[in-house]
Amino acid sequence: MSAIWENGLTEGPWFWRTEQIGGLSIDALANKVDLSTSDTRPEGGERPAVCACGTLEGAAYYAWHHNRHSGSDAPILIEFDAPLEEVVVDGKDFLYTAFQYGDPVRARGMIGTLFGPKSLRYAEAAWDSEDQDRRVALCDLASIDPEVVVAHYENRMIIGGRHGTVFENAFTIALPVGPKNVVQVWSPKQRQGIRTSDITLADIWPLAS
Repeated sequence: MSAIWENGLTEGPWFWRTEQIGGLSIDALANKVDLSTSDTRPEGGERPAVCACGTLEGAAYYAWHHNRHSGSDAPILIEFDAPLEEVVVDGKDFLYTAFQYGDPVRARGMIGTLFGPKSLRYAEAAWDSEDQDRRVALCDLASIDPEVVVAHYENRMIIGGRHGTVFENAFTIALPVGPKNVVQVWSPKQRQGIRTSDITLADIWPLAS
């Protein structure tokens, strides 16, 4: 933990390093008729990132349950600040599935609640298309839209996502996170149980039930 205090979060070979989309112009791409993932995921366009939650309870779930393995069984929680422009919604466990396979009638209200009304602009366009690649690209744009990011950060409904994940919100944060942005680092002593979800993929995607 002392290394985190001293160095912040860097591009080390640790377990939950990931990548995020960066440097895109939403205005230029949102209405592109032939939008595809080649537009939203250009070669070399990814930047290193770290997975994060916007609530203590969500982070504790990943620390105590989802991210533990035989080589790393000590839960560590890190609170840090990050500028909005470096925050992207991590949609792997819920949002991408909703865009690709969600029943619009069942999903529309839930997506608006969890990710804000702006997210529906992208979701409706995705559901209007039969092209799965376009659906993914539209979800890419939703994930980086600052209004969607803020709305998702403010969500407090418990989401039941893929692979049994349980969280209120999930993000990726661009690396590095400097030591001055680190607020707290600690290893919790009291194990958190797995909470009951308010919304699950089964509520919006019949095949998930």
